[in-house]
Amino acid sequence: MRIRGNHPTPGHPTAREPRYPQILEVPEPPLLVFAKVSLMTMWFKLLATGLAVAATVWLLLTQPWATIDPPPRLEQHAQAPTTAPAGDLVHDAYAPTKAPPPNAERTPIASPPAPVTLVVTGTVVDATTNAPLAAVPVQLLTWATGTVNTEGLTAADGTFTLRDTRGGKAELRQLVVRGLDYAPMRKDVSYEPPPTAPQTIELGTLPLVRGTLFAGRVIDQQGLGVANAELLLPLESFFGGFGGPQDMLNRTALLGHTDATGAFQLTEPIAPDTRHQNLLFAVPAHGLGWCTLETTNERREVHDLVIRLRPTGDARVLVEDPKGRPVANARGRALPRYGPIGSRRGWRKEVPGPEPLRQLFVGHTAPDGTLAFPNLPIGERNHWNSGTVANQYELWVDAEGYAWQALQPFELDPTHEQNLTFRLVATREMTVTIFVRDDAGTPIPDALVVVDGLGPVQGRTNAAGIAELTVRSAPSLAIRATCANHREAQTRIVIAPDAPSAQQTLTLDRTRTFSGRVVDQLGTPAAGMSLWVDQKKVATTDDQGSFQVEDFPLGERRVVIATPPAEDPVRWTGGQVPQTVDAAHGPVTFVMQRRLGSIDVRATIVDAATGQPLEPVEAHLRLRLQQNYLIPKRIETALGLVTATSTPAGHWQLVVRTATGQQGALEFSLTEGQPPTDLRLELPLPGTITGRLTFVGVAPPENLILVVNHASSVGSRRFGRPGVWAVDQSDQALENGPGLGSPALKLQPAQNPAFRLELVDPNDSIVIAVRSRVLVGETTVRVKPGQLSEVVIEVRARQD
Repeated sequence: MRIRGNHPTPGHPTAREPRYPQILEVPEPPLLVFAKVSLMTMWFKLLATGLAVAATVWLLLTQPWATIDPPPRLEQHAQAPTTAPAGDLVHDAYAPTKAPPPNAERTPIASPPAPVTLVVTGTVVDATTNAPLAAVPVQLLTWATGTVNTEGLTAADGTFTLRDTRGGKAELRQLVVRGLDYAPMRKDVSYEPPPTAPQTIELGTLPLVRGTLFAGRVIDQQGLGVANAELLLPLESFFGGFGGPQDMLNRTALLGHTDATGAFQLTEPIAPDTRHQNLLFAVPAHGLGWCTLETTNERREVHDLVIRLRPTGDARVLVEDPKGRPVANARGRALPRYGPIGSRRGWRKEVPGPEPLRQLFVGHTAPDGTLAFPNLPIGERNHWNSGTVANQYELWVDAEGYAWQALQPFELDPTHEQNLTFRLVATREMTVTIFVRDDAGTPIPDALVVVDGLGPVQGRTNAAGIAELTVRSAPSLAIRATCANHREAQTRIVIAPDAPSAQQTLTLDRTRTFSGRVVDQLGTPAAGMSLWVDQKKVATTDDQGSFQVEDFPLGERRVVIATPPAEDPVRWTGGQVPQTVDAAHGPVTFVMQRRLGSIDVRATIVDAATGQPLEPVEAHLRLRLQQNYLIPKRIETALGLVTATSTPAGHWQLVVRTATGQQGALEFSLTEGQPPTDLRLELPLPGTITGRLTFVGVAPPENLILVVNHASSVGSRRFGRPGVWAVDQSDQALENGPGLGSPALKLQPAQNPAFRLELVDPNDSIVIAVRSRVLVGETTVRVKPGQLSEVVIEVRARQD
């Protein structure tokens, strides 16, 4: 780099002061000194020359040099060049400079951009026309935090390329595509950057759909509008706990607020997606409510959605120390154990959701040791498991100086306050004795044993296979033992509050290396198959169907082979040979039975009266086996079409329900080698049933419950629901909230004995009946497509 000096000409109007600090007056140059002494004697010349040289050396050593500050560090854009043109790096002679600090180092002009570790590409198109969509915003987020790592716009041909420069560790990313007037698309991206090259993920074609735009009201239990409630769409569904979706508020998207009357209009349409499970939540300052949605791919507007806040109950907790004295400032959490917002029982996990909602479930004890939980929401019975209870909670208490306490279950009662007493257990030490044996019963010496309650404590077994460890007592202890050439064993034991010691035996199976292959009956390798032994996954087959297990247990073992999650479950029959193996006999080839045939099926869904295409909101294609056992197949739905590719031979059933409530089923058979099949399913318009209750010989009770079902079991299996109750918000309610099928209707017949059932299935007769221990009454009716039927149900005292 060439640097222009700063040497102004004396007397010049633009002359400036020297840029370096002045310590002494600058001496004359050595050449001028020599000129002045040219007439002197030789001795004087020599003396003068020596003095001039000394002065020059002194000047070089003492005079500070003028320095040039580097330009400020530039913030580089991801697409910016790593270096600037050489002409931009020339120093400005008139830029102010200053002396550098001692031992100053040169500062680089700009740091290089972070290395690209992930490249994501794709093409965004309209789902209906398949036309590319230009200038559509695309973002790549960190899944756990929602932080936007990089973003961009699609090109004229709908393509995009996103380069992620964050982090080197493996973590999940999520691609978000938001097209104007389209429902947002979210797609998870597995991020496992290789050590030497960026990971490239090609997502292919990403079709955007119009989706359903919802509007409606949020009301309380009295039917009054709820102002300033947040409308939240879940972005994550965890299937566990009671068997249904749980923790639906872990990650959400805010789609709007209610106004002063409780009305709302969502800010973006919603498309069908397994993440939100067709649930929309309303969260005001104090309360919680949710409802189910009917989402569609094609544009549809719904203006009458109603979200009713859940009923609530109150709980008051008294926290005491081991001697019964109140404990102040203990932290308590009421953990819901019902779907769709709670975790499974026994999990210590903070309640997710917005902060006002979280505050309903957490608090600290007052000086008198009490903690109040007012207005705890009461959930609904889980539709995936009939044994669940809607008002279950577990109490989690933390207090300084005390170990983790056992969770205390309780149930809310909306009619009165629930009073609980929580007695803390003091922290103490106890002895845990662990006996480690192999599968033949022989003690294993020098095995590593770890006991974890309030922190891990480890030790090794003696010659008799025994380890004694002193640990701090906790409500439960996790115990694990490992040893070379043996499979790890672990368990968890519950500790009584006053137990001085505990014992546990762990069995470690002896192991050896085991390998083999998995193929179908034609000898084709089966890739991605997982092998399970003793309910533990031990290996996954590669592209050639091969596997190797380093620690396969000795002896005869049953092996279960499972298909990969991405593969259609109908492709394999479940037949497997052999089912049990012994690793001592060497490599084994497992033969899996594959269903033959690969037929593409396309079903056209139309209105029976007009022939116009209909969009399915729910469609199931199932393979019918013996005893009416059904296996679902993956399908794709669009306006007027249900498509299934590579469908094996067999007897099939297609069940469809549309956004307009039209539903029906189609039975058909496929044979191996047949060409692609086109089907047509005509769906009739649903009907409506209006009716009223009349009481014969009995007075109308305060409350009564009506249930509705298909008349035949075939209709129940083939169609999604017999109808949908139209609820009068003033004196009627759904017993357990909206869900699968048609829930029961809870009404007050003394005030209003009328009822209305909409979207009634015309393909089968419908039974409406009273559910009561002391009363009986029912009617059976079959509606005509698009017609209204009126019924009267006579209610009498039960005779049996």
